[in-house]
Formats: sequence, structure tokens, C-alpha cells
Amino acid sequence: MLILSLFVFDNTIYLLFWQAGKDFDLCENSSMYIVEVIPIAKGISKETLSYFTSENIPLGSLVEIELRKKKIKGLVIFSEDAREAKAKIRGADFGLKKIEKLNHRSFLSPAFIKAARQTADYFAATTGAVLNALIPKFVLENEKMLSSGDYAVSPRGETAGPSHPSLKPEKSILQSSNEDRFSSYKSLIREAFAKKQSIFIMVPTHEDGLELKEQLGKGIEAHTLFFSSNVSKKKIAENWQKLEDQNHPLLIIGTGPFLSILKDDVRTLVVENESSSSYKIIGRPFLDFRYFAEAMSVESGIHLILADQYLRIETLGRHTEGELVELSSLKFQPENRGGQILLDMRKYRVSSGASFQVLSDEVSKRIKNLVKSKERMFIFSARRGLSPTTLCSDCGTVVLCHTCHAPTALHKSKKTEKENFFLCHHCGEKRSALEKCANCGGWRLTALGIGIEKVEEEIKKKFPEATIFRLDKEKGSTPKKARDIVTKFYNTPGSILLGTEMAFLYHRKAIEYSAVASMDSLFSIPDFHINERVFHILLNIKERTEKEFIIQTRNPDQPALAQFSQGRFSEFYRQELKSREQFGYPPFKVLIKISLEGKKLSVSKEMARLEKTFEEYQPFIFPAFVGGTSGNVTVNALIKVNKANWPHEELLQKLLSLPPNFTVKVDPESLI
Repeated sequence: MLILSLFVFDNTIYLLFWQAGKDFDLCENSSMYIVEVIPIAKGISKETLSYFTSENIPLGSLVEIELRKKKIKGLVIFSEDAREAKAKIRGADFGLKKIEKLNHRSFLSPAFIKAARQTADYFAATTGAVLNALIPKFVLENEKMLSSGDYAVSPRGETAGPSHPSLKPEKSILQSSNEDRFSSYKSLIREAFAKKQSIFIMVPTHEDGLELKEQLGKGIEAHTLFFSSNVSKKKIAENWQKLEDQNHPLLIIGTGPFLSILKDDVRTLVVENESSSSYKIIGRPFLDFRYFAEAMSVESGIHLILADQYLRIETLGRHTEGELVELSSLKFQPENRGGQILLDMRKYRVSSGASFQVLSDEVSKRIKNLVKSKERMFIFSARRGLSPTTLCSDCGTVVLCHTCHAPTALHKSKKTEKENFFLCHHCGEKRSALEKCANCGGWRLTALGIGIEKVEEEIKKKFPEATIFRLDKEKGSTPKKARDIVTKFYNTPGSILLGTEMAFLYHRKAIEYSAVASMDSLFSIPDFHINERVFHILLNIKERTEKEFIIQTRNPDQPALAQFSQGRFSEFYRQELKSREQFGYPPFKVLIKISLEGKKLSVSKEMARLEKTFEEYQPFIFPAFVGGTSGNVTVNALIKVNKANWPHEELLQKLLSLPPNFTVKVDPESLI
């Protein structure tokens, strides 16, 4: 069937002839272009989509397109005269839609686009999904905030190389205490300003940015800008206007997505708190802003600095291989602020009616004294609740979540509730703790381990006069609540702050005493990152302790604890690198984890097909440590690839062709 379509666009009349949704022709005097657009949205399997327009749109422009009856943003990467593309269109099995609106020209630099494409390939995602994660929604809705320079982009959308091709970008590392590191930043800022250059410091969280702004912005407030998704839209707009109107170099502090507003005068890019897992996006496309920042620095000819109190094992391994150079001598020993004690809790006699002693005599003594001396103490507990694990004393069965089958934690009842309850920290299932063993029907369920509520309960019982603040996911459910808790703690002499790992985001000042109530439960997690995670927790606490740091454990011979307590920090890193090389973990291999959740039989069949499809890459199939929701199971497939061989085109295409119910994570934070 032949369809004639007549429409007016930009005061020009166009005639289109369509045959069965495929063929079209246009009058000789008309001017029309077929453009390829990267849709800036997640959940779209296509890398690019084709549209038509009457205007020869510059490559790198932002346009508004229609997709699935919704209007979204897209990035133009290729343009071709419709007459030349006629043969292709006749052979296509789809009809073309016109571009709705041209919003901006060349809104992203070629370096940014190329780095985004590299990031997409590395994390087995589409460029559109990566761009959607890299550019804040507020920025996309206000295109004037994005760069509008005339960038050199080839007809196929390839960039013309670094913004400063004459400069070979350096990649440096900086490992030192917070105080020394911030001092180094001040020197870098002075040097940059003297050269009429700006400096961008990327931070993993809003709280990290606030601290840096306070530490580095003194005296240069007028030339310091802070960007974060938690900053108000009004303030972001104000800061952007200052960025546009700049007549002076700037210190720009921002979270990963705000690299999209990077200006050409930025010649130094610092990745602060480089070991933070917050740089990884927990949802699709599961990218890591640290990887993008490095790719961006290379494409832009910018000096990259990876900095932290203690860098990741992967980063130190790259330094050993000569990929990264030292900005200054690496410091492995934390500042010797005070004493340190590693206590073997097995030596304490069991108190009446309890299976273990929660607080050592040493910790109890410190609590008693600080109430009188008006000093402060931070006590860390790895887990929320009263106890992280409950098992049957008759048959040894662990109490699991009914929904996802993860071990449940016992929590203390609230005033409005009659009994304690089991809570799954993975999926949130909550139920009464008054139950029998699911395996043998026995009533002798025993709570094991020390949760933060158990520590709080014990301190209140032994020291009713003590002022206690607790900071965990429950008490600090919003950033404001968490900040208020820590502020009250700092302003209350003779008080105690109990906290889980989230407390480190807000508790940043050094106080007199610190203690670890228990972290032994962390060592039961079957993950290759766990020793490094424990080590970083201990180092963070030590950095915040002025007089004495007490570590309670029932496993004092655990290598990470022993090496920390004896100050053998360099040895810890050497052994971790040796172990990772032996077992094929990063930085020596790239890990690709493919996960599928569903009913057991269906998942088993799908994973068998996947194993055959990827057989040349020798995938290792194993069940997830924690099951799926609603009675589903989760099964993982792990592929290890030599670092030099990734991205691998054939493997990448197979990963991209997987149905959306499969989850693909490259360099996953956890293998379980």
C-alpha cells in the first residue's frame, strides 16, 4: 500500500512516500537528514536510534526525541543526507520519526562523549544508559548548564583526541592522612591558581564534599563551588552561573555526575576518598565513577590524582606495575595519636545468664571514667540489632528470612511492640521472634554475636548515668537526622556514640577514645574484599582517636587483625596482592558477574543455556549467598578475563545481547 504524507517543518513543505512502512521518497528540492541518536535513558537495549530532521544538526547536539510514547533527551552522533541514506532506509524494517526539538548545540565535549563510550564498553552497558547516569537530571533539564563550545567531532561521532593533545596526562596517587592530604590539596590549588587554571575534586558523597569545602574553601570562598545532587536546585543554578561568569580560576568540588559541567580550564582532577564504594552505582548500568574520571582525564589531557588515607588494593597493585606514579611518598602508617589494645574476649569468664561478655573490663573502665572526665567515646559495631545471627541449640539450624533466605538479625522490641523481632537486613522482612526452629521444631533458639542494640542495652544496664547516642540505618534514616545525632554527641561532654559503618560519613572529628565491640561476624562473609574492608574500618576509627583505641575480638589471630594491631600495614597490602594474583582477582583479572533471579527450575534451565553460550570463557556457576525475593532463587555466573583483554568485542556483544532479566556487573563490589 502506498501512503502519501505531506507536512510542514521549519516553513518547508516535505513530501514522503511510504510503502508498507518501509519505502519512502522525497521531492528533489527538499532537504532532509537522517541522524543517529544515543537515547539518554536506561533500560534501552539499542545503542543508537535513527530519526529524520530538516536541519543539519551538529554532532554532539542535544535533541528531544520520542521513544515509547515518551519524550526523552538524545545525543546526536551521526548525520547523513537522506538521499544518500535512501537505500538503507528502504531496506529497514522500521519507520522513521522526526526529531521533536533541538535544544542545544555541542553540549558535551568530545572527551566526555568518548570517555562515556569507553565506560559503557567496560561495564557492558549502552552509552545512553551511561550518559543517563553521568548527567544529573537537573542538568539535563537545564541544558544551558552544559558546555556549548564548538567541538571537533568526526562524521561518525568519533572525537578528535584530547582537548590538549600536546599534553601527556599524568596519573598519580596520593596516600596520606586526612590532614596531610588536605595540605597537599591546598598546595595544588595555589599552583593551579597561579597558572590561571581551575581544579576539580571529585567526592563520593555529599558529606565528603561538605568536609572538603570547609577544609579547603577557607580564604577562597568566592572561588570555591560545590555541586551535589543533595544541593538545592537554586544553589546549583547559582554555582553554575558563577562557573559561567568566572574571571578567576576555581576550586570545584563535586560528586561524579557533575563531571559533565567540567570546563576547559580544569587541568587537575582529583578523586578524593578513592577507596569509597559509594563511587559505584548500585543500579543499572552499575558503572564506577572512578573509571569514568580516569577515562575523562586521559581524553582531556588532564592530570589525574587518586587520593585517600588508604588506597584500594587494586590501585596499589597498579602502582606496583608502574601504571601510576607517586605524587609524594606513600604513607602506610597512620598518625600515632594514641595507644591501641587488641583484646582476646575468650579470656573473659562468662557472666551469669549470658553466653558471652559484651563489654571487656577495659572498655567498661573507659566508659566509667569518661562520664566523670567529660571525655567522649565512639564504639563501633558491625551489625544492627541485638544479635546478627540466631541458631537452634538442638540442631544448629540458622534462622533465615522467609523471603530471601538470608540470616536474620534479632532486634529489640520498641515501646509499642510486645516482643523482640527478627529483621532481614537484605530485603526488610520483619516477623516476631517467638517461633520454633524451622528444622526440628525446638524452642531453644540462641542469639549469637553482638549487634549495636546489644551494646546499647549493656551500657544502659551497667552505666545508667551515661549519655548514649546511636547512629545506624534506623536512627539516622535521613542525612539531617544523622548530622543532628553527631552534632549532639560532639556538643555533649561525657557521652558515647554507638555506630555502624554509616557513622563514618558523619563522625569525622578526632575524639578521646574509641572501641570495636565486635566485628568478627564480618570475617564470615565469603568475599575477597572482606579483609580490605575490615582493615579500612579499623584505620578509619584509628584516625578519629586521640588517646586509646580498643579492639575486642574472639579471633585475635585473624591475619588482618594481627597485622593491624602490630602496625604491619605494608605487609598486609603485599599479602593481599599476592593472594589476589594467586586466585585471579583484581587488579590482575577483570571479574564479570552475571546474575539471574527467578523460580528454581526456570533459573536452572536459563543458566545452563548461558553456560553453553559462554563456554569458551569458562563461566563458574554458583548460587548466590543470599537468595531472591518471594521464594525465588538467585544464581551467579562468574567470568574472569585478563585485564589486557577487556573490553573484548565478542564477549561484550554476547553480554549486551542477554535478556534484561539477567544482571551483568563488571568488577562487582561483591561476588556473593
